[in-house]
Amino acid sequence: MNRSINSPKPAGEPGVAKISGSRMNWVLLFVAAFFVYVNLFVSITIFPQYAVEIGCTPLQSGLQNTLFFVTAVILRFYCGPYADRRGRKLPLLVGAFVFATTPLFLLFVEGATALILFRVYQAIGLAAFLQSGSSLVADMAPPQKRGAYLGAYRLLVVLAVLGGPPAALALIEKYGFRAFFGACALAGFFSLLLLIPLKTPSLPPGEALSPAGSVMGVLRNRRVWPLLLGIALANIGYSSLLTYAAIYISETGSMANPGAYFLYFGLAGIAANLCAGFLSDRFGRPFTAWPALILLGLGSIALSFTGTVPAAAIFSSVLAGIGVNGSMVVLLAWLVDVSGERLRATALSLQENTIDLSFAAGTFLFGLAGSLIGFKASFAAAGILILSPAVALLQFYRSQQRHKAARGQEPPSFA
Repeated sequence: MNRSINSPKPAGEPGVAKISGSRMNWVLLFVAAFFVYVNLFVSITIFPQYAVEIGCTPLQSGLQNTLFFVTAVILRFYCGPYADRRGRKLPLLVGAFVFATTPLFLLFVEGATALILFRVYQAIGLAAFLQSGSSLVADMAPPQKRGAYLGAYRLLVVLAVLGGPPAALALIEKYGFRAFFGACALAGFFSLLLLIPLKTPSLPPGEALSPAGSVMGVLRNRRVWPLLLGIALANIGYSSLLTYAAIYISETGSMANPGAYFLYFGLAGIAANLCAGFLSDRFGRPFTAWPALILLGLGSIALSFTGTVPAAAIFSSVLAGIGVNGSMVVLLAWLVDVSGERLRATALSLQENTIDLSFAAGTFLFGLAGSLIGFKASFAAAGILILSPAVALLQFYRSQQRHKAARGQEPPSFA
């Protein structure tokens, strides 16, 4: 059953009640994380344009982003377990410092080789910060409200995507790339200053595992695998929509401005981030995560009807926005629940790697499918690919709940 916020803190969660009660601590973390996410998303969107500006070939322009993500995937196998062994604060400080100094270096050094090297350096920040930030939110939040807190934290991602790149483009258009790099460096150092006084809960007692032992400890937990599958499916669907929806809508002419698709998608995502975690705290993770993923599948299928039903594009954007963001919030909270405190950051590092790899795979595979069978059939197929396992998993957890009820057992609150 859900516990009252005033009930005693659960065993094995030292310091949570005291630190989570500090409003200033939450403000420091959320504001710092927002500017780190802004730096992240403007680098993903603006750096390829900068690469072309300084004379890079298209191959080099794409290579710097690819190396950025590949390096981060590799480094997370160390950074996640490190945060579980030594605490969240140092990885957060390292991540903010790296995001602050990367644009500072680019103010003084130009050229394709320097850009690629600095992007590899920036990957240290990506690998260190993301799972440590989510882990700290889970550490500090009252367990019975963990989904709601993580939903509020993930809202920072949506806001950074909506606000960061447009502001960066406007700054570059008016003042140039040097002003852009200067602003990014200032934002990064501001984040770093906010994180210095941040208070973090002490880690629970227990044996410190090696990086390999931590990763295997998470992967041996059978409850983790369906959640990683759901995360992969959500990001395959997200990557196909983000990369190809505007192209397909332009071809069909169903929207005067294809960018409106992502406006509705973003607004629906904001609502989902605010509501999905709270609903999962109240009704259980399975009965919010899998329905949200079903909505994403339906949103992809709806987009395939855009050529004949123009309003289908708006319908698709709302369903997909709720589906992507709602499923990711709840699956994140669920993964935190089942991984345990000692392996929390390691589990979230595997989540981040799943996001990066499935996003890249989804972009490639959907592009291949689009060239073979067309975008209309590809969006329908992607929707079915997401929808089918989500329905099956929802039915599985429903049958588990009925089985426990028949035996007179109360189902767990969070799983």
